[in-house]
Amino acid sequence: MMGWLLVMGTSVAQSDYERGLRALEPAPAATDELRRADLLFRRASFTECLEDLRAAKSAFDRLSESVDIPGFALARARLALHFHSLTEASRALAAADDSAPEPLRAQLAFDIALQGGKYLEARALAATWERDSASAEELCRAAKLATFDGQDERADRLLARAENQLTVKEMRFFAWIALERGALQFRAGHLPQATVHYRRAESAWSGWWRVDQRKAELMAAEGRFAESEALYRQLLASHDRPELEQELGDMLLFQRKEAKASECYRRALEVYLDSAARGEILYLHHLAALYTEGLPNPAESVRWALADVALRPSASARDALAWAYYSSEKYASAAAQTRAVLATGSQEAHVLYHSGMILMSVGQIEEARKLLQKPAVAALIGSRTFHAHR
Repeated sequence: MMGWLLVMGTSVAQSDYERGLRALEPAPAATDELRRADLLFRRASFTECLEDLRAAKSAFDRLSESVDIPGFALARARLALHFHSLTEASRALAAADDSAPEPLRAQLAFDIALQGGKYLEARALAATWERDSASAEELCRAAKLATFDGQDERADRLLARAENQLTVKEMRFFAWIALERGALQFRAGHLPQATVHYRRAESAWSGWWRVDQRKAELMAAEGRFAESEALYRQLLASHDRPELEQELGDMLLFQRKEAKASECYRRALEVYLDSAARGEILYLHHLAALYTEGLPNPAESVRWALADVALRPSASARDALAWAYYSSEKYASAAAQTRAVLATGSQEAHVLYHSGMILMSVGQIEEARKLLQKPAVAALIGSRTFHAHR
């Protein structure tokens, strides 16, 4: 009897994430190729797991690009964006026929433009998405651009509007928005407010690893390092993701536990290098950051940052390259890159901090001081709390 009760208890305690994942179990090999590819794609979008993303890509690659099924080209574009492959995403989007919904095409065009550093295109699209009739998906993208512009309060208002549009059938989307709103508060140093949003996310969609990832970062920021480490390790036991290893390494390094941090970094590095050897773009920016600070290697940090900018010339990629040059004491090259970053209009605090430090190194003292004295940057400099690299 007790055994039956334990089994029943386990079933009742199953999380929302686990239930969603079970519904996306891969179909048998004999299943129709198109249906199998669709299921693998939906599973990969759900888990964001590298193994699942690769399985979906392999399934898509086995199918002809000219498959005449509504939405197939858009699915290819979305999958390519998961891998940060802008060329492939653009090609797939261009191949979408007239039956593809225009709003979805515009949203993907925005995503490609933002990752590709085409901010004028992104702004033109986002300008149409703050109207009353905008969808939740459109409002979330407009919020992303508002964050890029340093307008966090406007970003939160847009996210709140998106949140209010959702139904009880969209609780995972609700949880994602709650995490984004929490992240805005976290970056502003408002930890209690971030906690509120993270709890809302957890209540809306239980068992999601992204919620625990944010909670682990928050615990470290609050000085609860042992709890944070325990949660990171618990996450890694069930979700073997290199970026979580890197975050745990960052948290350990923040505590000056260099040896333990190095172990985490090297496990992450192994996956990153394997991915790069496969020709994937996904982890190039992680390699650049890891070689800049976690496992300092100036030549390698510049190498991988250059590779990332060549394929994904966003402001964040250029900022990583500028910081790699700065860390390599190549100050003129760093200044050239940071000028390109500032020209995009990015007002994100860590970007402005990097730009200020770099301009200071080449004697642009007054301009550097103005950047470093901006409220968001001053708050970042004055903060003594942990935050993870993403």
